[in-house]
Formats: sequence, structure tokens, C-alpha cells
Amino acid sequence: MRIFAASGRPSDIARYVDTYRLFKRGEPWAICQAALTTGPKDTRELAIELMRVKGMDTADTVLAEGLTNRLIHSLRMQEGRGRVRREGKRKGVTVWLLPATA
Repeated sequence: MRIFAASGRPSDIARYVDTYRLFKRGEPWAICQAALTTGPKDTRELAIELMRVKGMDTADTVLAEGLTNRLIHSLRMQEGRGRVRREGKRKGVTVWLLPATA
């Protein structure tokens, strides 16, 4: 019943709800790109940034893990386009950074 009575605010969404429709097309990449301008960040940090910008509960570890898993694919696609690159791993999590512009 909670799904049907949702207010539409991201902070009110239950953990098990599909996170795909929370973002407009290209919105996750735009948020990640803005976050990466301050320096390299790992996938978990980028997922927390997505949650913060969208007004979600950043302490919700289940939602953060779901967004992290979804974000991995998005970042790898952007890596193929040359918009981001992998720096390595930190505690088993990929670290991303924007490529140097000449």
C-alpha cells in the first residue's frame, strides 16, 4: 500500500522501489560530473552525492547500494565515451576522475 500512497518525494520512497525512475535522462551523470570536478571519488561517494542532491536519506545503506550498482554501468558507459576514467580501486571500490583537458 505504501507504493500507492507515495507523496512523490524521494525521501518518502521505500527501499525496494525501483530507483530507475527517480532520475531524468542524463541526470545521474550530470550530478557525478559536477561532483568529480572537485577531485577523484569512488563509486560509493558518487552514489551518496546522488542521494544528497535528490534529497534522499544518505544513511539508507540499502538504497545507497542499489544506486551504487546502477551507477557502475552508467560510469562505465561514460568511460567508453572518454568522459571519465578509472583511477584504480580504494577498499575494493573503483575510483573515478575526469580526464585531464589539454
